[in-house]
Amino acid sequence: MLHGKTSEGRIRGGRGGRVFLDNLDYELFMTGMAGKKRESYGGRARQEHDERAAERLVEKGLKALGLKEAEFLGQRKGSLAKCALAWYVHANAMVSHEWISDRLQMGSPLGMSLYLARMKNTSDGEALVLRGKLEQA
Repeated sequence: MLHGKTSEGRIRGGRGGRVFLDNLDYELFMTGMAGKKRESYGGRARQEHDERAAERLVEKGLKALGLKEAEFLGQRKGSLAKCALAWYVHANAMVSHEWISDRLQMGSPLGMSLYLARMKNTSDGEALVLRGKLEQA
């Protein structure tokens, strides 16, 4: 059999070799993907999912740093806490520099690379403590 379902219920393909779906329930696969293209899972829906994940990280990060949102947003745009939280969100979510700078009120997204590098390459004790708290979150 070149392609199709085997007697064991696994999907086979090519010259009889196993395909990546060998343990996936064939019926579930066919029902869930029938008539859908890969593009239908991208675009705006993917972006909204990533933004919700990033928002959860912001909330989790603020809690780990022991800061209230109003207190945090009142800090200067390049404060150590803002740089640390921006680094944490960037490292763990697929959102743009623009989204991070807007959400954390850090000014222009063009400065985000500098803020992220500041946290990534730091040897400053206070910055390392903040980074450690966020990594533990």
